[in-house]
Amino acid sequence: MRKVAILLLAPALGGCPGQSVRIAQPCGVIVDSLKDVRGASPAETRRIDVHFERGVAAGCWKR
Repeated sequence: MRKVAILLLAPALGGCPGQSVRIAQPCGVIVDSLKDVRGASPAETRRIDVHFERGVAAGCWKR
């Protein structure tokens, strides 16, 4: 029963894949660009690079 409730509530809570939600202040929570940070592994470095690119696209910081 619990799984059914989660499946029914997921779309109402914004869990629909493919939908993006615009927010008024996209840079309000994360303010560090992490531009000069490198991860301990290639996967971590990619994750940091994605963070940076998303911030640039949102206008949070410049290159």
